Amino acid sequence: TSALEDLAHVRTIVETIQQTGVSCSLDDFGTGYSSLTYLKQLPVDEVKIDQSFVRGMLDDNGDLAVVEGVITLCKVFDRRVVAEGVETLEHGALLHRLGCRIMQGWAIAKAMPGSDIPAFVRNFATPRLWQDWGKTNWNLSHFPVLVANQDLDSWLDRVAGRLDKLSDDPTENYLQSRLG
Repeated sequence: TSALEDLAHVRTIVETIQQTGVSCSLDDFGTGYSSLTYLKQLPVDEVKIDQSFVRGMLDDNGDLAVVEGVITLCKVFDRRVVAEGVETLEHGALLHRLGCRIMQGWAIAKAMPGSDIPAFVRNFATPRLWQDWGKTNWNLSHFPVLVANQDLDSWLDRVAGRLDKLSDDPTENYLQSRLG
């Protein structure tokens, strides 16, 4: 916080770091001390959208507007954009549709030891949902219906799986799905 009070000094530090080949990020953008002034005046390589907005964007139009706005600002200022807190495939699908291609969160991978990363990268495949929704021409206003359809399909698959096992376990409570 105190370091950002002198933007000229911080700019010099960022430029010095970049000269060594290290990229710099503006983290938690949209909260606290992250502001448009920093985006404009600091020559950072990327901006990380705070996870609180990403996590809420499926259910809160205000969070969705912030995420969409930050992605657009990053395009205008020629910065990479990273979405933090991508917890579900639906989050990733919407972010992909909005133009964010770099994401981090449990929808991509759980935390892992550094030694496991090379194998993870070699074996990673873009989730089918992202591929399917990426090919479909849909309007953002249709997103709630797409998510509801995905929820219904997933719920029906779980119910069918339980019925196939012929167990005495009760089926999942319908109130636990977004459709409930």
